[in-house]
Order: sequence, then C-alpha cells, then structure tokens
Amino acid sequence: MAEKTSAPSGARVKKKGGGMGLIIGIVVGVLVLGGGGFAAFKFMSKEKPAEGGGEAQGGEEGGGEGESGTEANPIQIEEEPEMAVLALEPFLVNLADTEFQRFLRCTIRLAVDSKEHLELLNRNEAVLVKLRSDFLDLMMTRTGTELVTVEGKQKLRLELLERANKVMGKKWVVDLLYTDFVVQM
Repeated sequence: MAEKTSAPSGARVKKKGGGMGLIIGIVVGVLVLGGGGFAAFKFMSKEKPAEGGGEAQGGEEGGGEGESGTEANPIQIEEEPEMAVLALEPFLVNLADTEFQRFLRCTIRLAVDSKEHLELLNRNEAVLVKLRSDFLDLMMTRTGTELVTVEGKQKLRLELLERANKVMGKKWVVDLLYTDFVVQM
C-alpha cells in the first residue's frame, strides 16, 4: 500500500512562510497604532483651541460663543487692501556673459493692487505679451555674476517692477516676487 513518510518523533518540522506572516502582522500593527496615535493627536489639538475660546467668552455671556469662533487674524486680513497675484509663465533667458554661455531661469509673480485690476490684466493679452517681452529684454542685458548677488537680484526686481507699471500705464503692480531664481554659471 501507500507508504506514509513522517518525520521522526524527535525532529521538528519547519513551516515555510511562517516568518513572513509574523513580519506582515508586525508591520500592520505598527501602522494601525501609528494611525491611531496620529488621529488622536489631530483630534486633541482641535479640541484645545475651541475649549479655551469657549470658556473665556462663553462664561460671561451666552451669545459670546459665536464670536469666539472667529479669530482676529482673518478680520485683519479683510481690513487690509485686497491684493491679487498675477502668475507669469517661467522665464528662461540667455544672459549677456561673453566668456561663457549662461542662463537665467526664474518664475515671477506680480502683486496687483486689486482683484478687478487682475481681471482686467488677464483679459488683455496684448498687455501680458508686451510685459513678458519687456521683462525678457531687460533680463538679457544682465550677466551671471550680477545676478548671483542679492543686490543684483534686488536691482533687477525693482527695474522689472518699474517696467511692469510703465507697460500698464498705471501703478497697479505693487510688488514683484520671485518664486524661482536660478542662474546657471
């Protein structure tokens, strides 16, 4: 008949893959505990500001709770003049260096004095194209050694700001901000 082979009574039979299940179990346990800890942290951090504001004003008047929900910062932001940001496409420019070919890559944002003026600018493609062209013309006159210094970047920023307002014929642009500025040396 069929012979049955079995391990000797004193020998241990080793299961394959048992260690992998243990590792997976540990990893899942760590993830669950970490997620629970993170959720508890977020929940507890949201509770503390609400309790502090509710006790200070809620104890004096019953209707004070609605006021405690609003913070001073959003009110201050609303009182400041409304500004809007015009994002220009990134610039890639050959610089005026003679000994080596160098490039400037920068991204510029223009802070405009109002949302209405921003909408007017976005609808007027001719002004945006002229603005971009004037910016490129000015950037191409610079060398890499000028633009790697803080003073050189600031001087270019102020001249670009002046050009922006000149192209528009009005002082709508209140600031020019670099969000990316790389000079290839």
